[in-house]
This record gives sequence, C-alpha cells and structure tokens, in this order.
Amino acid sequence: MFSNALPVAMLACLLNGLASSTAFAQTDCGTVLTAAQAKRARALIDAGAYDLPVGAAGGQYVVPFTFHVVRRSDGTGGIWEGQLDQALEDANAAFVDSGFEFCQAAGIDYIDDDDFYYNIDTLAEINALRQTNPVANTVNIYFTPNLANQNGSFCGISSFTNSPVQGIVMHNTCTGLSWNPSTFPHEVGHYFDLYHTHETAFGVECVNGSNCDIAGDLLCDTPADPGLLQGGQYFVDPDNCQYIGNFESPCPGDPPYDPDTRNYLSSSRPLCRDHLTQHQDEKALATLLNLRPELVNSQCPGVVGDLDGDGSVGVKDLLILLGDWGLCRDCNNCPADLNGDCNVGVVDLLILMGNWG
Repeated sequence: MFSNALPVAMLACLLNGLASSTAFAQTDCGTVLTAAQAKRARALIDAGAYDLPVGAAGGQYVVPFTFHVVRRSDGTGGIWEGQLDQALEDANAAFVDSGFEFCQAAGIDYIDDDDFYYNIDTLAEINALRQTNPVANTVNIYFTPNLANQNGSFCGISSFTNSPVQGIVMHNTCTGLSWNPSTFPHEVGHYFDLYHTHETAFGVECVNGSNCDIAGDLLCDTPADPGLLQGGQYFVDPDNCQYIGNFESPCPGDPPYDPDTRNYLSSSRPLCRDHLTQHQDEKALATLLNLRPELVNSQCPGVVGDLDGDGSVGVKDLLILLGDWGLCRDCNNCPADLNGDCNVGVVDLLILMGNWG
C-alpha cells in the first residue's frame, strides 16, 4: 500500500520522533483508573460481566478500528499512514490468542485543527478530541503530535467500558514504530478493561499472591508488580529485560518482587513488552462479548448477522438464527454460526444483536 522508500524529510521527522520519545519515559500511559471506576468495576465483576459466555472460547471475532488523524488547520502534518498500518499489525499480534482480529473499518478521518494539533494539555481537551467525529460501533482512535494533561506528556490514553468519554488517543511518536511496538496494544488492552499489572486502585497485590483476585489488576496469572517505571526511571535492564528493582512489598513476610517485565499492561520498557496472559486474554474477550458486543464484526467487510442478505440485521435474521439453534450439521456451511465454533448459541445471538439495524 505504501512505498518502502521514505522521503528524506519524513525520515528526518521520524528520527526526531525517536529523540523526543525519551520525553515520555516518565509517563508512558495516561490512563488512570479512578476510585469511582474501581467501585463500578467491582459491581461488574459481581454481575458476571467478565465471565466468558458458554461457547465463546475458540471463536474468532473481528473488531473495527476507526483512525482519526489530527493535522494542522491547513491540512499539513499528521501521522504517517504507514505507522497506522503497523499499529494495526501490532494490535493483532498482541491479541491473537484472545480470539481478536482488528480491522480498519473505513478510510482515515482527518481532523484539521491547530488547537488539537498543538494545544492538547488538559483532560478536558483530550475528551473534546475524543468526541470529534466518532464513528458508532467502532473503536475510535485519535493520533496527534502533542498529548498531555495537567500532569504532563504521555504516549497514550484510553477509556474503560465505564469511562464517561470513550476512545483512545495516541501520540504520533509512540505509534507503529520500531522503538515502540507495545504502547498501542497497551492502550487497546485498557479499552477492553485490562488494568495495569501495577494497579493499586483495588489495593496493593501481595507478592505471594494471597490477594491476587481482589487487589492489583485482579488477575492471578499476572505477578505482583511494584511499577517498573517510577520517577522517570525504568527498573528493567535494557539488554535482557530483567527486573532490577529492590522494592519491598507492604505485605508482611512477602518474598521479593518478581514482576513480569514482558507483559503488555506493565510499565516496562516498550521493546520488552510482548505478551498477554491467559486470564488477560479471557477477560478482554469477555469484555468484548458482554460489554462491547456492538463492536463485533460491525463495520468490517460484509454485514455479519445479515442472514437473509438484505443488507441489514433485523427480525428475519433473528428468526433464522433461532431456527438454526444448536450444533451445526455442516460446520463449513452454517451461516448462523457467527463466531465459527460449529454451534449456533448465545454468543452468536450476542453478535447478531450487537449488529442490529
């Protein structure tokens, strides 16, 4: 799609981005889980919102991204489109074991506005950008060369399902580039309610794992993490990605920390982060199916759920799905099996209802 040869001016721009990317060491991620959001999250847990529906595992779910690129008011500037292609590849690599496949829903939305290009330095301005030209039933992602709030600059910020304003905002120099393939997947993880492995809004997780289901990120296969980036300093060896900190757990009798420096949801060095755990994969998928079902296949090629071929999803399609309920007689010819598990059931019903209209 794009030439492999970069113009000299573009190469210079990217090299400048590499130099400036060190400025984000202090705050790689601007996503913060508030106390109110943590309280609502506990209510979602109690309601079973993060339990996988029966038959969900093993399916393949296509989720659409809408890319919004901020440029100057005269139409100049903006992220290189090749970075968007790479960001899509990075997200797909990160979530491959979750059963996700991301696609670009349509063409790029260009937002030509000097204020958004130069002057994003408060959460209110970030939220104003996230409410500009959103496309329904897609993950709206905004790219800008300046991104900060009242606490300083950072690489990216995302929303949880219970956030008042939805969308992801990324700094151009932290997206789809060789020195940072992990911040974009990190923010996508937040969008599907994955928390930092060093999260403390639910309480500090003990290293011995005794409170792993009620503290930290609430997942027991992500080790306790003291925070691998503090005060602008990484506590991770750049050569081998080993933990080099000596923080002590607040839990009496705890062994030394042994955090996962390669987890996407940690604050480790960008080049170290390369995987999600099984429980993270499962929670992200449950979040998609239970809390964001409208995203499933909604605006990628084809109209998923349009079983009668009329270009929309409605009552006739629902009746067809209900008529085919149960195991497919022919797994290769079972249109109502929307998630590809050779069974027409609850997950397929959720997908159809998410694409209604």
